Amino acid sequence: MRKELKRDNNPKYDDLFSGVELFESKFSLKDYKDILFGKQTPASILQKKHAPSVLKLLKGKVIEIGATTYKPFFKDFSINATEYIQTNLYPENKDILKLDAENIALDDNSVDGIVCFNVMEHIYDFNKALDEFYRVLKPGGVLVLSNPFLFPYHGAPDDYCRFTHSFYQRKLKDYKELKIYQLGNRFDTIASLLQGYEFYRLPQKRLNFLSLLSLLFMKLSEYFKKPDVYSLFYTVVATKDECNDL
Repeated sequence: MRKELKRDNNPKYDDLFSGVELFESKFSLKDYKDILFGKQTPASILQKKHAPSVLKLLKGKVIEIGATTYKPFFKDFSINATEYIQTNLYPENKDILKLDAENIALDDNSVDGIVCFNVMEHIYDFNKALDEFYRVLKPGGVLVLSNPFLFPYHGAPDDYCRFTHSFYQRKLKDYKELKIYQLGNRFDTIASLLQGYEFYRLPQKRLNFLSLLSLLFMKLSEYFKKPDVYSLFYTVVATKDECNDL
């Protein structure tokens, strides 16, 4: 007779998520309506709900990597920044500074904070970019990263990789303090995948059916309050040691 595996009582399974905190969010009626009518996705809703709590930690001179004109709200959420510089390798307008994340043209220890949302998967040499972030951050400076995990391929202009929480724990080990948040559990991820890029090309009846399914899985997600292996996004807050320079 096959023995049933009870994951919730398995210490080895729970140990997988040591140092990871699940962001718990209840969806509002507006959120459900936005999903139903295609105005937002579960992924974008979760990021917008969580971003203010981490971006308010940034102070002083802050640079945003991969800034775009269609997602200006990261700047709005950084309420304690005294200077906020938006950058991109391919700037959309003159207000965005051209900057290569793999070779940042800034001095060592020159910025107080770095914002990097939904960008790392589009950087081929992501290790070099993360080393550059550490180099330009002042001692005591804060890096805020947020990147997809279980998410469809999306070229902008290309899509190279996904990152686990274990990768962040090892790669960012030189930071004094490291906090990792899981955004979305298995049900949020299913809800998001139901609204993929081809979603709005489907006939209206199929759109309505998938939207209703997505709403069901979003509601189910509110009853599961532990991290799991089906994260939609990981958000990282890393603080550089005040006495540790490259």
